[in-house]
Amino acid sequence: MASRLDRDVARAPLLRAQAVGFAWPEGPAVLVDAQFLITAGLSLVRGGDGRGKTTVLRLLAGECAPTAGRLLREVVPQFWRDPRDPADDALGVQTWLAREQARYPTWDTAYAAALLEGFALVPHQGKALCQLSTGSRRKVWLVAALACGAPLVLLDAPFSALDTPARVLLARELGRVADARRQAFVIADVECPPALAHRLAALIDLGD
Repeated sequence: MASRLDRDVARAPLLRAQAVGFAWPEGPAVLVDAQFLITAGLSLVRGGDGRGKTTVLRLLAGECAPTAGRLLREVVPQFWRDPRDPADDALGVQTWLAREQARYPTWDTAYAAALLEGFALVPHQGKALCQLSTGSRRKVWLVAALACGAPLVLLDAPFSALDTPARVLLARELGRVADARRQAFVIADVECPPALAHRLAALIDLGD
């Protein structure tokens, strides 16, 4: 299963944090004077429960602004979706994927079809998202994330609720992402799968 990741050009910075800080009103600081660089490849936002992993992804997506410092973005468009969004409940799997495909001119149709088969989603294509299990719904989200071709893909807890074959497949495809030269995947999770830990382009560690 091959995606259209370009491995022929040098990695360039896609996001740059300069002394970035962030804290919700009346809440603890999530980031303090953070300096990091997101380049093509695979990066990890690591931290324990409640440490602000999702908040960091929202910062990277531009949904909220730093309370200190600057976050410089060099990429558009990006992929950032909440697979649990109830607004999408009534949409069929094929309808939702077609909507996502329309958003990304870089969408790889053949790759998406291979992922649907690999994630065992073919029998579920006629169902609405609300009819899927949590794991199957997350697999549909991952098909879009992997096939969209966006320069920046942000994934919150991508391994959550997946069965073992799906976890193996996702780890393999993220391994391909680690070699990318034009596309950056940033995942937020408690830990990185051991097979990928040594292949990270960047690590933002929020602590336990």
